[in-house]
Amino acid sequence: MVRDEKSTIEEQQLDIEKQRLDLEKQRFDVEKLKTQSEKQFLNQHFGAVITALVSLAAIVVSLSQVWVAKTYQDKALKDAENQRLIDNERISIEKDREYNLARAKFVTENGETLFKGAPKDLQRMAFIIELLFTQDDSHKLFEDLFETANSPEAKKVWGEARNSAYSVLVFHKSEQQATADALVDALLSAGFKSSSTPTYLREAIRQLNPNEAWVIYTSRGKEKLSDVKRILMAASPNVHYIDEPKPSDLQRGDIQVLLF
Repeated sequence: MVRDEKSTIEEQQLDIEKQRLDLEKQRFDVEKLKTQSEKQFLNQHFGAVITALVSLAAIVVSLSQVWVAKTYQDKALKDAENQRLIDNERISIEKDREYNLARAKFVTENGETLFKGAPKDLQRMAFIIELLFTQDDSHKLFEDLFETANSPEAKKVWGEARNSAYSVLVFHKSEQQATADALVDALLSAGFKSSSTPTYLREAIRQLNPNEAWVIYTSRGKEKLSDVKRILMAASPNVHYIDEPKPSDLQRGDIQVLLF
């Protein structure tokens, strides 16, 4: 009886092993079919797969070329900008050197008149300076002569000369003609280039009240804004002057006064 039970157990174990082997064989067959199917797919679509790989490689190469070209272009632009700054600095240094030499030569040759001459002689010197030097260099020389002037008469001449490089335009409503004339006369007396133009001022961005004036200026005109304001207020103290907070791009003049 015991032997029969043992035989039965062994038979059951053999059946289990057999079933396991059958499962492994079936799994192997499935894997084999899968591999064959993949090979068959690859063989059928080999050309398309190769074309796709070649296209992908071409895209990668193109992107690499674009990146290299962009990097090279950025470097070239940066190098060009650096070279431009170096050239500008060199030109500025060269211009300063040329001005200093020309200034020293002119002052040495005309020192007696420049520092001891009568107002009429100084005015003649100012005219000669404007002929011999550029506008910027003339302005620098007039500034130097104004600072070193040793008499009120000389300071007045050189002050007017340095102001002559700037233009102050007065635009006004017709009823303000007399005030505009007074402003222009005061500006001309200080050496500024100046003129007045009657207009309705409708094109002005800001519309002010009567006896108010809007003062606008360029970056260059800002250098003389305080001097011009002082002259305007002295010439017409009844006008309230309102400054634009920052420089503007003006088509005409360095400073414009819009008198309402």
